[in-house]
Amino acid sequence: DFGLAGAVTVHVASAKTKAIIGEKPTITLAAGGTLKIVSESYETVTTNAVAKSSGTASRLGVGAGISVGVFGADVFAKVANGAVIQVLNSGSIKSAEITANHTSTETLKSEAGSQGGISITPVLSLLISGARTEAMLGTSSGLLSASEDITLTAKNSTTRELGANAAAAGGKVGIGASFAISVLNDSTTAAIQRSARARNVRVSATGRSSLKSTSRAGSQGASSQSEGSGSSATSGTGTGGTSGGTPEEGS
Repeated sequence: DFGLAGAVTVHVASAKTKAIIGEKPTITLAAGGTLKIVSESYETVTTNAVAKSSGTASRLGVGAGISVGVFGADVFAKVANGAVIQVLNSGSIKSAEITANHTSTETLKSEAGSQGGISITPVLSLLISGARTEAMLGTSSGLLSASEDITLTAKNSTTRELGANAAAAGGKVGIGASFAISVLNDSTTAAIQRSARARNVRVSATGRSSLKSTSRAGSQGASSQSEGSGSSATSGTGTGGTSGGTPEEGS
């Protein structure tokens, strides 16, 4: 007889959060007014696949778990290239603030187990993920003048956890294999691309990304000397660090 269990989870998600003054409008502010553009996004994404072949199959037991996650996030706060910002009576605004902030947690795990005369358990966890965060004051021929501060801030904080766990218990042969694969691309940018005059001008970009990746596989098969059993297990764990952006761009 045969025992078969399989679980497949595919999760594709995209989040776009944008606060933008486009390239065509002309924005007119009163002297002493403020320019404030804020875009914020917070996400939590969880993907799991669990498969276990229950009971004992005398011939063949197969358990397979596959989790695939494709995630992307764009968070923009910007004044587009060519957008005109003018002040009545050729005066100055009080201050300008452009802020883009992104925070996310992503968890993707796969687990499978099987039993049988011949037991085979493959497990795959695949994560493809990226976050782009931008605070931008685009190009223009005009001068942006403020009596106080002009501040551009871009922040990204992303925490990811990836796991794959395979267990195979075979009366004769046990094969367990696990794979944890991640492809990541994060960017954080803050930039002023037009002339500006203010008491203080602050441009800050900070990117923090952490990854914990764990892959485990265990197998148990018959001993060559007796009806007892022998077992072996391997595991690997990798943990990514953090990165901080430069004052203008980080990733």
